[in-house]
Amino acid sequence: MLLVNETFDAATPFSGALVMRSLFPTSALIEGKGGTTHAASLSGVSCVDDAIAKLLKKGALPSRKAGNTTDKVCPGLPAPTPVEEESGRLALLN
Repeated sequence: MLLVNETFDAATPFSGALVMRSLFPTSALIEGKGGTTHAASLSGVSCVDDAIAKLLKKGALPSRKAGNTTDKVCPGLPAPTPVEEESGRLALLN
């Protein structure tokens, strides 16, 4: 099982990802370092996306590290950028 979680995701805290990893000893955990979302998979961060593609294509997970830690560290998704629409409302890009 491949787990993907971002460091500062308030909806799915990173501590929970570490617990899930410990419950599944053959799993691997990718950390989106500094990220704040729980929708970090297949979002354009090649480090994460490539690991998912490798799992789907070859059945290969990142190497599991010893201890209560992440197995692969990737950049987190950048925060969305607010922009003003013609109507004067704010919208988010990203």
